[in-house]
Amino acid sequence: MADTGWVFPGTAASYSNKATPTTLYSNPDNARADDPNYASLAGPKFNDGNAPNQGVELVMTNFGFSIPTNGYVITGIETEISGSTDTNRIGEFAYLTDSAGSPPSGFIGTAKEDEWTDMDTSIGGAGGIGSPLSRNEHIYGGQWDTWGADLTPAIVNSSTFGWVFMAYDDLAPVNSFIWYMKMKVYYQKRQPVVVTIGI
Repeated sequence: MADTGWVFPGTAASYSNKATPTTLYSNPDNARADDPNYASLAGPKFNDGNAPNQGVELVMTNFGFSIPTNGYVITGIETEISGSTDTNRIGEFAYLTDSAGSPPSGFIGTAKEDEWTDMDTSIGGAGGIGSPLSRNEHIYGGQWDTWGADLTPAIVNSSTFGWVFMAYDDLAPVNSFIWYMKMKVYYQKRQPVVVTIGI
């Protein structure tokens, strides 16, 4: 078993699948590195029944993977996100994409869902409404988890392969702050098929 180690994306973008409004993440490039800068969204409320088909997406692609294509298989994808919200507990979706454009056209595999439940909802953020609280990290996937997708080294090595984060809140408008998104890929040599023939 081998892995790529944690890799930050080369390209960041934000898209909206909602007809209106079309609010996007500000400064999506800030989520391409672990530093004090962050991408932020003050977006419309929508519930998890609408996602991942509707919502505001933060899309990370172009990871620059160079996994050998001859005789190797992808065994798992692991992702990590560091972020926060200001006043409300928010839900989150994460999913893979093989398209540089907006999913769901490039949506592959199965979406993963979680929520930030450890946010301080009493003070409206460290600097007031619209300000982030302390960062929290969430990890999705693992060495034996391909997210329900039929992945190959060629797909993973493509500049259009990556992963997508979408926040939702069905009670209030979403305020989301993302410091970074990164990915690790696990792979191994394809095991030979041994056939035993009785004599």
